[in-house]
Amino acid sequence: MTHMRRNSYLVLLGLLLGLGGCQQQDAESQPNTPTASPKLDPAEGTPSLELPKPGAALKDFASITDVGTKKRAFFDYLEPQIDQENRHIDNLKAHFSALQNRLEQQGQLHSMDLTWLNRVARRYRVDTEDPAQQLETLNLKLGRIPPALVKAQAANESAWGTSRFAREANNLFGQWCFTPGCGIAPLQRAPDDTHEVQSFPSVAAGLRSYFVNLNSHQGYTRLRQIRRCLQTSKQAHTGRALAAGLVNYSARGGHYVDELQAMIRINTLEPWEPSWWGESNPDHPCYSLVQVQADHPDPVKVVALAETETETETETETETMLLLTELEPRVIAASAAQTSSVSVTQSVNASAAQASIKAVLAVDSGQPEQQTEMLTDVATPI
Repeated sequence: MTHMRRNSYLVLLGLLLGLGGCQQQDAESQPNTPTASPKLDPAEGTPSLELPKPGAALKDFASITDVGTKKRAFFDYLEPQIDQENRHIDNLKAHFSALQNRLEQQGQLHSMDLTWLNRVARRYRVDTEDPAQQLETLNLKLGRIPPALVKAQAANESAWGTSRFAREANNLFGQWCFTPGCGIAPLQRAPDDTHEVQSFPSVAAGLRSYFVNLNSHQGYTRLRQIRRCLQTSKQAHTGRALAAGLVNYSARGGHYVDELQAMIRINTLEPWEPSWWGESNPDHPCYSLVQVQADHPDPVKVVALAETETETETETETETMLLLTELEPRVIAASAAQTSSVSVTQSVNASAAQASIKAVLAVDSGQPEQQTEMLTDVATPI
């Protein structure tokens, strides 16, 4: 009996040893799996998203009595700040390319790069959380704004830097905001309206906001389409061409575009082609994008004609009109709770317009013709 029991123990021990050997062999046959995620390196030279350098304070342009001197001083003042913003756009696009390369090499981005990219995507209204899609869309949406167009709009919207909102809020482009206390309430704002003309800590900060809006808002999709078309065609991005993408910037629509283009021409803000492809070459790949219809009377010129009692507009009268503030702030700031379509309402303040025509360079007294452009924070066309 003792002998049989000893044999049973030996058999059992052999089974246990064999089973252990199989388990060890199975474990050794399993492939090695990493216990730590791969090391990710953040991209270098990340552009700052903070406010731009403030630059020089707004000058007292109203004190310059000679019109030609006033205009030159205004354009000279804007030049370095426009250049600063266009270089910022260049830096952003260069960093997008660097992140795209890193994403292809590493398969994912460092958490610091993801945080930065998400901030940029929100700022430029890119509604996706996928880094590859964010970078692709941002590269399509962002681009330089021609200095000629920026100068023409700033002069038009701020009465050559002399308007109330330019002087008190560093706002040269009539940007609105909708949070109480975010800016200056227009004196003749309708009782039910809540908008204010946005205040900025510097002219450069207001210019940054203007660039962001033209590069992001759905109302200016055509401007970005024109720019991409010209880039594909390897042609210069002129202010004359991109102005056609600003038909939604004003309730005046096509008349506003015509006025900006006339300001560019009269003030020689860029070379002017007498036979421009946008007017003379329907076969040009970008021709259809720059066609703008002025399908209703221009309210500003209607007032001007009534004041001058003439149907003839001379070159001098045209330039006089172009020196005026347009008496209506532009809405190019986002409002989260409003409709996704661009809706414009307008009522012309004839007496204020007539007073400005008489004064030629009249300072905006806070009596704007009201215009509201409904904005949204939802995803917008590229």
